[in-house]
Amino acid sequence: MRRLGSLDSKLLADRFCDFLVSEKISCQVDDDEGKFAIWVLDEDKLEQAREAFAEFQNNPDATQFAEAHSRAEQVRAEQFRQAKQAMKKQIDVRSRWEGASGADLLITYLLIATSTVVTLKFQLEGTNDGIFSRLAIAKVHDVGGGYVGWSREKLRDVRNGEVWRLVTPIFLHMDPLHLLFNMYWMYQFGLLLEPRMRSWRFLLLVLCTAIISNLTQYFWNGPMFGGMSGVLYALFGFAWAKRDWEPESGIYIDQMTVYILLGFMFFFMLGLMPIANAAHVSGLVSGYGIALIRPLYRKMMFGKPVR
Repeated sequence: MRRLGSLDSKLLADRFCDFLVSEKISCQVDDDEGKFAIWVLDEDKLEQAREAFAEFQNNPDATQFAEAHSRAEQVRAEQFRQAKQAMKKQIDVRSRWEGASGADLLITYLLIATSTVVTLKFQLEGTNDGIFSRLAIAKVHDVGGGYVGWSREKLRDVRNGEVWRLVTPIFLHMDPLHLLFNMYWMYQFGLLLEPRMRSWRFLLLVLCTAIISNLTQYFWNGPMFGGMSGVLYALFGFAWAKRDWEPESGIYIDQMTVYILLGFMFFFMLGLMPIANAAHVSGLVSGYGIALIRPLYRKMMFGKPVR
């Protein structure tokens, strides 16, 4: 915001401000010890405002200034209408969460229940030849000495028809703490996204990003991984992009959550724990990218602004 100048008369100051508003330049008039200061809110239009102000000082009764009030009122009315419409589209996340029914969160609850059952069974059976081997992206087998092995032929089991393996590693969690952490965020993002997107779209998003993050982790470091975190980072990226690039979607994630989840991702990259970092990064990128498809399409096809 920049001070453009001041005038002795409030009537003249308001007249000039009306002219600026009619030219789509935001401004305000302040009483400054008997003078009336004019402030320009759009700094990128400051030079245009300065030129108009110089012209106004020379001839404040010129037609374009004298007739600016009605045009300014039309602009203000349109701005008010747009602001009111935007407010209607803003969703109070807390009230939406509190009002979500079980049917609204069907996929979220199924993902949490399946992950819990599979992880408990995995904890009882261990890695070798149990549910881990049946659901991991590749079968594993005991090679002795507490070690496991797997086929070096990439995606052999998937190419042999076991295509569920592209998705099912998301249900395998290494320990109860891993499960609790991921299910907490699964619940939060499910509450945020599933009621707004509808369950079938939410499920499609989960499946697509599960496949992307699982494949990336597999080709990066083999089949010994599991967990929902790749999908969770995809849901995070999706919500983040929708907030910034398509706010009319009503999907909002607060900035502190953005900082927390990015902080976790970079902390895990330090290598202090065996974490599927490739799944995290690819999940985040894929979720963010999927969220951009519609606004970019609208931009290309209809010339509508992306943000």
